[in-house]
Amino acid sequence: MQMPFLCRLSVLALVTLAGCAGLQKQIVPCPLTYSEQIKEVLNVVPKGTRREDALRKLASAGIEGSFGISRRVYYCELGNRPDGSCWPLNVALLVHQTGKF
Repeated sequence: MQMPFLCRLSVLALVTLAGCAGLQKQIVPCPLTYSEQIKEVLNVVPKGTRREDALRKLASAGIEGSFGISRRVYYCELGNRPDGSCWPLNVALLVHQTGKF
């Protein structure tokens, strides 16, 4: 039996957050301003990227997040850095009715 997507996403988010807190990763203040965070996220996921592609690209870039209740907004919450630290992020990506960010 396969878990529903939302359950898998929730489990993944919990495991990732636990990993960030417990596996020698440290959450440190993000040195980027909000506008710089947005630019960096848009470098990974340009406007018009399909939802599935965007989620894959964000994960590959070490950016973790979650959808809002309506799944029309994706909140980028953590950026995993190569040195093992995590930066809290404050970027929201809107999903158009066509399924593209």
